[in-house]
Amino acid sequence: MNIKSLAIYGSTARGERSSNSDVDCFAIYDESYYKMVVKGSVNIAFYPVSLAKKIMKEGSIFALHINKEAVPYFNEQLFSEVISLFQYKAHYNYEIDTASKLLQFILKHEKKIKNKSLMNKRISWCVRTILISMSAMKREPIFSKDKLSQVFSNNLILEKELMQLIALKSSHVSEKKDLELVSKFLNAYSQEILSENNDKFLTKSMSRLISGSSVIGY
Repeated sequence: MNIKSLAIYGSTARGERSSNSDVDCFAIYDESYYKMVVKGSVNIAFYPVSLAKKIMKEGSIFALHINKEAVPYFNEQLFSEVISLFQYKAHYNYEIDTASKLLQFILKHEKKIKNKSLMNKRISWCVRTILISMSAMKREPIFSKDKLSQVFSNNLILEKELMQLIALKSSHVSEKKDLELVSKFLNAYSQEILSENNDKFLTKSMSRLISGSSVIGY
């Protein structure tokens, strides 16, 4: 396996890394399949060149992350060639819908969910996905948790409450006040739920939450 290009994205690339932050890496390599490697706090997403180009053309939220904030550390030329192909989707309703449905599932089945750490990671992911998707729809993407909380706070949910939900990523316990905030968040940013959404990530996440699996995947 040979890495053709490597970049860092996320809080480390933004200069916002804390002691609880992961180091997120995007690698383009010479194999023909995607894989995720997790070593402690380091996460490396491996993409073959063809797939890396494909996700840029499709305009996913992950591709948007890489396009807007990743910092190349090796073979900047190939990295630039790949991200230059990025195209926004017409909208990100499907992403918002997927995250909203997972939050609703968590509220409904919280007592059955054994792995509270995984549940909290999913809550944080859902909140950020919804807010990032909303910013992407305006073609002004925001990834920083501080700025997301600032921009999307309103009379229904406060900035400090949004920060609290996003910060759940590092929490290992379930508290009633946090679930109340999830409900409050959904009320603030509710939209018509798509009737047909069989997203594989959504289905797997629901299954893992109930089974107690600690496997994390996006």
